Amino acid sequence: MNFTNRITRLREKLAEQQLDAILISSSENRSYFSGFRGSAGYLWITPR
Repeated sequence: MNFTNRITRLREKLAEQQLDAILISSSENRSYFSGFRGSAGYLWITPR
């Protein structure tokens, strides 16, 4: 599965739960959703 598909599925879950966004701080989860392997950072995902 590629990053685009993973983000699409996550956005569907955000919409189902009526959430405005999700902030991902875990390095493992950031890497899973974006491929970023740096030690510091955040990933902010919105439904759109």
